[in-house]
Amino acid sequence: MLIIHYFCFGFKSQNRTYNSRVENMYVIFNVSPFHKNIARAIPKAPKFYFYDTGQVTGDAGIKLENTVACALQKEIHFREDCFGETGKLYHLRNKDRKEVDFCVTANGIPKLMVEVKWKDENLSSNFDIFGKFFKHVKMVQVTKELRREKTYPNGAEVRIAHSWLANLNISLD
Repeated sequence: MLIIHYFCFGFKSQNRTYNSRVENMYVIFNVSPFHKNIARAIPKAPKFYFYDTGQVTGDAGIKLENTVACALQKEIHFREDCFGETGKLYHLRNKDRKEVDFCVTANGIPKLMVEVKWKDENLSSNFDIFGKFFKHVKMVQVTKELRREKTYPNGAEVRIAHSWLANLNISLD
């Protein structure tokens, strides 16, 4: 386990071959950065998540992010297999290091942005930053410890993690 963690999350550029082998064994999966310009997206580092969430080490927030990544990836694969919809999971990051954890696309067009927080009732300001570039994209902040769910005037939602994951249904059409 420690070896996989080191190689997957350590020096990514030196371990591409190893990472692809571990991906092919369905131990981890890659979430690349989304960018319309492919040349600019290539040097940006991808994020790796474990299929087996029990293998994740770290604090509860990291484990929750990995769980959400698995749920999104699983839903994308389900919709592709059952309905023929084409989707892909990305993350968003700009040069100022502002980031949204996940971006689900359909045919290369962003449809859903998801930010994962352990205990934050306030909407992430990163939705405003990326929302300017991607109009009509659903924005959801998934939070583990939340007293009350909220919907904001811009359409962004703050949802309790367990209920949002239990009812996850991404339409990619």
